[in-house]
Amino acid sequence: GAQQGAQQGAQQGAQQGAQQGADDAQASEEHEPCALRMLLEAECASGLHTRGSRVLCDPSAALSLVWLCRSMRFALATLAGIIAGDRTAPLVGIARAAYKAELEPHQTFWLKQTFRAGLSAMPSRNDFLGRLAPFATDRATRDATCYADLEAYVELLSRALDAVASILASLDLDDQRKA
Repeated sequence: GAQQGAQQGAQQGAQQGAQQGADDAQASEEHEPCALRMLLEAECASGLHTRGSRVLCDPSAALSLVWLCRSMRFALATLAGIIAGDRTAPLVGIARAAYKAELEPHQTFWLKQTFRAGLSAMPSRNDFLGRLAPFATDRATRDATCYADLEAYVELLSRALDAVASILASLDLDDQRKA
């Protein structure tokens, strides 16, 4: 008796919880943007950002996305530098050049110093490639596999970042403050 009543109560509670979850999901779909452009448009429409102000509301999805894109552009420039030209160049120099182009203009003095110190800990090219393909049987196979994979990744990441940058630009969303 008591155990059966408890089981029925638990089942009813689970059913009510599942229904509430479905109701919440439907309400969420009706009231919240479900795509990146829609989210950013909703932030703009709400007055969160002033068109062309070059200062985005903090916190906001737009500001987070601007910084995500900057960080991913740094990663992209580093990886593109690894696969381009001189494939014997030290990674620390490649990463420093990528940092200077992509992140340094947006950072304050102290953050610049922190990044410079961190970049000095970049692994050697051989160690980096070895970590990407730890089971490669020989160096030539490892390098060929890693460079081919990196080239494909750089191409895809570049297209994805260009698409996001296009959305941000079309909505005139950028933040020129230094972090």
